[in-house]
Amino acid sequence: MKNYSEQFRVLISEASNIILAKEVLKELASDIPTLRELIGDSLNIISRNEIDRTKIFENNLFLSSLAHELSRDIYAPFLSFHSADFDTTSLVNHSIFCAFSPVNSVMHADRYLLPQDWNCDVFDPTVRAVFDGTIKINPGDVFEIRPDNICYHFKFYEPTAILKIQSIQKFRRFEWSFDANTGLAWQQIAVQPKDSYVEHLCMAARSLNDNRLIAPLEHLLTYPTHNIRWSAAQALGSMSKELGVDALRHLAADLHPQIAETAKSILQRI
Repeated sequence: MKNYSEQFRVLISEASNIILAKEVLKELASDIPTLRELIGDSLNIISRNEIDRTKIFENNLFLSSLAHELSRDIYAPFLSFHSADFDTTSLVNHSIFCAFSPVNSVMHADRYLLPQDWNCDVFDPTVRAVFDGTIKINPGDVFEIRPDNICYHFKFYEPTAILKIQSIQKFRRFEWSFDANTGLAWQQIAVQPKDSYVEHLCMAARSLNDNRLIAPLEHLLTYPTHNIRWSAAQALGSMSKELGVDALRHLAADLHPQIAETAKSILQRI
């Protein structure tokens, strides 16, 4: 089996250089015997419990033995499988660098553009993703994705295996979801697992109403991610009006414009 891992290793020194590996990726996607060996090796690795199974099957992906070998780097190869009826009613912007190639069948990508002045950190439900055409991706073609002002809606017409190599590091704190019919933004999601976990803790604290949680929640009012700061303020406000007002006064000077404006508006109404 050809040593593709060494070729990837030489080409990729940082996550943004993943696209330099597209020729190697194209060659691997066309090398069916090697892909068969990688899949077989993957299943053997899983059966021997040499990789954490929860990570292997996360997002319906499984790591190949190639990924296992390179897992300590800032990028990783994956093999994913999509059914013909795979579809979604939402579009999502990307927070990673990625290059991928369909192995066995044609797929299409609807391309949508976001405004040039779009700020990923400040959610605005009036932001619209505008359709900009459809791209045909043949087996062996390499498609590139960057964390920029573009969203894609991928379409599969028969069961399709996709070989990809992508950055492990997230280059944006948030991903936005857009309605595929209207193009309008409807949700902002934290892509860092730690941030999502902390936000869920704040939501849980709102229902527990335990005074022992006041100090750690107040500490979170200076958390680096703005949605965590807001969630902490909401939790404090659910415990008492005084705690909520103090949190809003603190956030009225927040560096995030949406947080500061909302805090000031609520204080005025109070």
